[in-house]
Amino acid sequence: MKPAAGYDARLPHDMAPFVVENELRIMGGVFCQLTAGGHAHSFRPDVDQKNSRAKKRGDRVSAERRKGGEMSERVIDIACHAWTGRPYAGVPVKGVAANDIERICREFDKASSVWSKLPVGGSMTLEWTAVADKPKRA
Repeated sequence: MKPAAGYDARLPHDMAPFVVENELRIMGGVFCQLTAGGHAHSFRPDVDQKNSRAKKRGDRVSAERRKGGEMSERVIDIACHAWTGRPYAGVPVKGVAANDIERICREFDKASSVWSKLPVGGSMTLEWTAVADKPKRA
């Protein structure tokens, strides 16, 4: 996705939030919402389930974790600026230190290195180590 937070030709769009959320254990980001049974307003089932329990749970998880999702987007923007060497003119994120951004940039380097060597149709695996709450029954 271009433009999108985390877009760079060397790093697929969804890899940036994966790395940021995994490194900082941001419980409201896209990937933690998914592991908590949510849909993050990005992922939809193949079948129309407008009133399904899964959609209701996804809406609830998204609403409960909105602030974490916003934080994730801001940190992605900061980290991507740092990774690409572009100046960042925005406001820092409370609780996120320079060494956190440096660690994320190192992870971007690792992921980009593997990604850039993949042939068309190739794949890679990133390990999800952040733990989200188990979904509550809707």
